[in-house]
Amino acid sequence: MSSPKSPEGPRRGSPAKSPSLPRSPQATEPPAPAAPPAPAATTAEAEVPPMAEIPFEQDENGDSGVDDDDDDTYVRIDVKTLCIEPGLTWYSASSTASLSESIYDYRQIHGRTFQHSKTTEYWGPNDDRQNNGLDISHHFITMLLGDQLYEAPIKEPPTRVLDVGTGTGIWAIDIADAFPSAEIIGTDISPIQPTWVPPNCIFHIEDAQLEWTYPPEHFDFIHIRALYGSVSDWGELYKQAFTAMMPGGWIEDFEFNITLMSDVPEVRDDPKHIFKRWSDVFTEAGERMGRTLLIGTGGRMRRLMQEAGFVNVVEKNYKVPSGKWSSDPVLKEVGAYNLAFLDESLEGFALFMLKEIMDWDYIEVQVFVSEMRKAINNPKIRPYYILMEGIAGIPGSVLLLAGGLISFFVVGRIVTYARLRSFKGPFLSNFTNLPHRKALFQQRCQEWYGEICEKYGPIARIAPNVLITSDPDVWIHVNNKPGYKRSEWYYTACRIEYRRDNVFTQTDNKKHEARRKQMAPGYSGRENPDLERSIDERLHEFIDLIRSKYVSTSDNIVPVDMARKVQFFTLDVISGVGLGKTFGMLQSDSDVENYLQSSEEGLHIANFGLAFSLSWITQARFLGKFIAPSPDDSKGFGRMMATCFRYVNERVANPTDKRSDMLASFIRHGISGDELRSEALEQIVAGSDTTATGIRCTLLHIITNPRVYAKLQKEIDEAIRDGKAPQDDLITHSQAKQLPYLQATIREAMRVWPPVANVFSRDIPPEGDTVKVKGEDVFLPGGACIGYSALAMHHSTEIYGPDAKAFRPERWFEEDKDKLALMLRTNELIFGHGKFQCLGKAVAQIEIGKVVFEIFRNFDMALINPTKPWVALNSLGLFTISDMNAPVDTITMSSALAKAPPAPATDSKPKATVAAVPTFDNALSKGIAFGRVAVLLGLLAAQFNDLVAEPVLTLQSALPVVAVVQVAYAVLCLPAAGSQQAKAAKKARPGEKKKPEQAGTSSVVTAFLALVLSTIATPVIHALFILFGAPFLDHITHTFLCAAHFSLLGIFPVIYARGVDSQALIAVAGLSAPLDETLGGLLGAVLGAWLGAVPIPLDWDREWQKWPVTIVCGMYAGSCLGSWLSGVVFFGKRLGGTASAAKDE
Repeated sequence: MSSPKSPEGPRRGSPAKSPSLPRSPQATEPPAPAAPPAPAATTAEAEVPPMAEIPFEQDENGDSGVDDDDDDTYVRIDVKTLCIEPGLTWYSASSTASLSESIYDYRQIHGRTFQHSKTTEYWGPNDDRQNNGLDISHHFITMLLGDQLYEAPIKEPPTRVLDVGTGTGIWAIDIADAFPSAEIIGTDISPIQPTWVPPNCIFHIEDAQLEWTYPPEHFDFIHIRALYGSVSDWGELYKQAFTAMMPGGWIEDFEFNITLMSDVPEVRDDPKHIFKRWSDVFTEAGERMGRTLLIGTGGRMRRLMQEAGFVNVVEKNYKVPSGKWSSDPVLKEVGAYNLAFLDESLEGFALFMLKEIMDWDYIEVQVFVSEMRKAINNPKIRPYYILMEGIAGIPGSVLLLAGGLISFFVVGRIVTYARLRSFKGPFLSNFTNLPHRKALFQQRCQEWYGEICEKYGPIARIAPNVLITSDPDVWIHVNNKPGYKRSEWYYTACRIEYRRDNVFTQTDNKKHEARRKQMAPGYSGRENPDLERSIDERLHEFIDLIRSKYVSTSDNIVPVDMARKVQFFTLDVISGVGLGKTFGMLQSDSDVENYLQSSEEGLHIANFGLAFSLSWITQARFLGKFIAPSPDDSKGFGRMMATCFRYVNERVANPTDKRSDMLASFIRHGISGDELRSEALEQIVAGSDTTATGIRCTLLHIITNPRVYAKLQKEIDEAIRDGKAPQDDLITHSQAKQLPYLQATIREAMRVWPPVANVFSRDIPPEGDTVKVKGEDVFLPGGACIGYSALAMHHSTEIYGPDAKAFRPERWFEEDKDKLALMLRTNELIFGHGKFQCLGKAVAQIEIGKVVFEIFRNFDMALINPTKPWVALNSLGLFTISDMNAPVDTITMSSALAKAPPAPATDSKPKATVAAVPTFDNALSKGIAFGRVAVLLGLLAAQFNDLVAEPVLTLQSALPVVAVVQVAYAVLCLPAAGSQQAKAAKKARPGEKKKPEQAGTSSVVTAFLALVLSTIATPVIHALFILFGAPFLDHITHTFLCAAHFSLLGIFPVIYARGVDSQALIAVAGLSAPLDETLGGLLGAVLGAWLGAVPIPLDWDREWQKWPVTIVCGMYAGSCLGSWLSGVVFFGKRLGGTASAAKDE
């Protein structure tokens, strides 16, 4: 809400500095005597100190003065002639010289003065009244920062500091006092700075929008404050700042949000309130000027800083109250000063913008200002606004950059912890994303989200800055209320193409809503009357395929993977209705050109990118072009993209009937080119997968519940008998909707297993929001984000009853109308809500109802392996499901009720057991295992000095020695993968003699193969080292040898004992395998290497700090310690704390 830094005229004294700031001891000329304080306006309704109590002073000439008791002394700067004192650098700047002739050419508007520049027209006055407000705002901003002048982690003391838009110069003077050895330059277009200043401070009359003439890499700190509405090209401003900043420097920008807010519903929800009208008219005025007032909103500041080249960009929001209504003592005082600032400044804000830009009458402006002044002085509505801060740096030395990164990491973690400290969650989730990453990596995040909400309540914390809710009312509120938007950290990871959004990944609400309007007619069927007929054609092909190739008899079981066949069906449906041409998977009974495989690979890759926070790489400028999926790729999304784009191009080149398919509808509503191809690709990938999952989960729950199976079969038979469904044709969608048990079964199945389930995070508005949870107000802080747990919400016992986790379609015939309405409203959230509701909901409901009816009309179905009904993996919320093998028999209506399917358990999910790897139970093996640790650590100690002096030669010469030690340890102590020792590592039966463990030829062969595979893995480890910070272009040999040692220590024992069993290796990688010496050695090597990297950037000046000495030492120590602890102390336990079920097998 501060005016831009361009006021002018003779200036009063600088306000008193924060007592925590050092003052300059130097003296060159005594200050002018101070005049008595000037009177100031007071407010009636708010308890604000009169202006006389605020420490501003002015001498009789209007120039700056200082208190007689102050030890500070200042030199005099003649601003009018732009003289600069000796010892400070002079810049011969065209942007400065061009202003010198007109800096006092002020314009008058109803008694207020405004700078009248040839190059930039400011919207704020530059008279004393407005300048008082600027100095007051400086005072409360300093208080908000804890009596600090800045938050950027700059090196202290800085060498040169630039204050762009210095205004009254108060910040520049204070920073000059704080750092007497630094050179401080303040620039502004208006000469309103004091003439008595510290000797190391100088002011330039300069337009920051013109070309800067400072030398490149000159400043180590650039400060900007309240230039909103004053800059036509913020990107260029940040680029010039980037050029002028030396390596390791920092920029800090404070901007005000022009929107006054209130959490009082009568104000917050009133679209005609003065706060809303003030914001709207000023926003429009800024757009008319071509200089936005919204630079601090919507992530603009962060994005433009990043585009200019800055790194480590951080945005922070401060809630600034108007008045003394806050219960926080600091904010209470801040609010008092802020109200004084607003009272002084409101007329100045409005006069130029409304009268000159919006062409209002002067009386209209005064009435408008009066209404605003009355509102901000009303403590009952608790008014406030948001002050936004952007901090960014540029790469510098390794030490400086490391220090900055550590500082930002620590400060950021503290800030985010404090922001959400009132919400419960796993302890580690308060500080790190690791638990969340683990759930994503294991592709079971929906289960983890459900467990968190069940344990910690309807709103819980799953990451430092991420909340999750299971409360349907909260999630409906989040999806309905303006201000919430999709979170970039999640939805950017869901992008398929390089830097191109579709309707699902678009995070800008206005763009998203506009795209939905373009696409909705095509999905609704209004412009595609052949929608159901096209689905029927594919359904005929599906039924014919099963009947012709996969019907079992009593003499021959023909298993069919229903998961795969259903996916063929949904892909052919969506390609037909969406592109006008099917993929032909049902006709060929195959994954045509591996489209399905490529789609699933792409989803897995994207999911792992999200889990490891690597998604940004595919969207990074320049680099992302070579990494993001492309139609030229042979794997991942590449094949699907190529085919989809080809279909779109053919469809555009040869348009058919105007009402033929979705693509035609999209084109008619203005979608074209790359956007058309992106939307077509998204509907193929997401539209087919979610519908397929809905069909699969419905089939699974029916065939594993005999009672439900029988009741549904009866309803189907009766519908055919009574004419509610045709005997010789497919059921229509309208007919299927009239079958209550069929609809209840489908609804219940998708409740128990939601077909799409992920966090789907939303950014909370910057000002925060208050929601109702169980009748109590809960404040959601701005700057965080919130998602939802589908499993916890749809398994809620409060909504669905004590048997919420059980599959029981009868619950949808609940007689209590209020309870039924709550259940139905919650169940609808499966397809999203409001502006985020799934566009393909209607198409999916048609497909699911028709397919389920026709399958059980035509076939009797069971599962081949009821204990493992399918393999389901969650990638970005979409499920890739396979191995749903089910033999089918053809049935007739008369025989249907006589057949009963098997009845395995429905809700338990059997998990494969991966046992811990024991060492041989004899004295020799135990001695060798302990001796290996001693040998490896002894070898490290003996060669430490050589490792420091010659890392490459030492690592190279030690490699064969370590290999021999590891092979001997594996052969003599561990059961080889697939050997009899591995299979017989269990207790002997009663009366049976236990065979002695012997290392035969198979162990040696296995050890050799494990060595080969470990060697193959070394380049991969090398690449991972680089991703986590190892040198990329130099020290290549050092890093490769380090990776080779890691492979021997961590990878070799795992491969020797586990082999290439994918299930076991996935369990090891996902940390779900029980602890043993092999896993402990791997984990210890990882943790040791990570900790070993800590001393490298520290300023200890030790020879052993060079790469990769500490990494190797940490890796060996960690591997040995982890192996011993996991084999002796924690053997068989899992990282979650439970003992392995397979420990004694």
